[in-house]
Amino acid sequence: MPWSIFSLLLLAALMHALWNALVKGGLDSLATMTLICAVASIVSILALIFLLPLPSRESWQLLAISLVAHLGYKVCLLLAYRYGELGQVYPIARGGAPLVLLVLSLLVLPLLPLPHAQLLPANLSSLQILAVLLIALSVISLAFIGKDKGKNKGKNRGGYKIATRGVLFACATACFIAIYSMLDAMGARVAQNPIAYVAALMALDFFPIAVVFLYCNYRFADKSTGLTSTSLISSWRRLARGWRQGVCGGVLSLAAYTIVVYAMTRVAVAPVVALRETSIVFAALIGWLFLQERHAVWRIIPSVLIAIAVVMLKIYG
Repeated sequence: MPWSIFSLLLLAALMHALWNALVKGGLDSLATMTLICAVASIVSILALIFLLPLPSRESWQLLAISLVAHLGYKVCLLLAYRYGELGQVYPIARGGAPLVLLVLSLLVLPLLPLPHAQLLPANLSSLQILAVLLIALSVISLAFIGKDKGKNKGKNRGGYKIATRGVLFACATACFIAIYSMLDAMGARVAQNPIAYVAALMALDFFPIAVVFLYCNYRFADKSTGLTSTSLISSWRRLARGWRQGVCGGVLSLAAYTIVVYAMTRVAVAPVVALRETSIVFAALIGWLFLQERHAVWRIIPSVLIAIAVVMLKIYG
């Protein structure tokens, strides 16, 4: 893997961790994510109007399917955050994606009659596969670090409570991440201009999540906050409360995913996704340094294993 791609992917991982920290810190996670998508969409539309050509016609079918997968990812992630803790859900969702993608790349994709499947390099070396597995399993292990030894009551006292529904939605999130990563890797290669493909994807990605946001604002209005109106005014108020997180997160999200998709047009998809998931290390550091999260010391061993695997991907990728 060239140094330029390797360095850009680590930068993308850092940006990914930063915008996820903004979603975590927001008062309304759905509104923050919707606003992040809106900002990314506006920037992408402006880029397509003034700077970039439209992606080739052949890529639009893959782009349309990818939009559905991106929406599934967002909905499942928000549901996972609703039913489970961030420290448990996020590592499973991010660490599970390379595992699913590895299975899809090596076992499933060659058997499917997809016209663009041959565009994805799937000939990974044994050391590359080992590095991807090491990153994925190390990231997932972070979900089970930090046992609560006194705050849980009853049967869970002294143990680690696993939110079953949160974990299930996190696993579903990982599957959607793997699916849209593979679709976008094929779409960006077919589009002839990967940056234009990402711009078109992000320009349209806002509208499905906006529909979900408006529906939830109508269906699940919270009477305790006074935002019971189903009008657009109440929706705008929800969005306006977190506009700073939305603007920063939108720029970070767009830049990070542009780097990832560009990298997937140059090297195999599974190592790219695995390197992107090193964002969990940056997230742990952010939580330790700025959010005063506990149990940071127990994340050292998995983080060291991730670092070793990252070096392996650089040397043998």
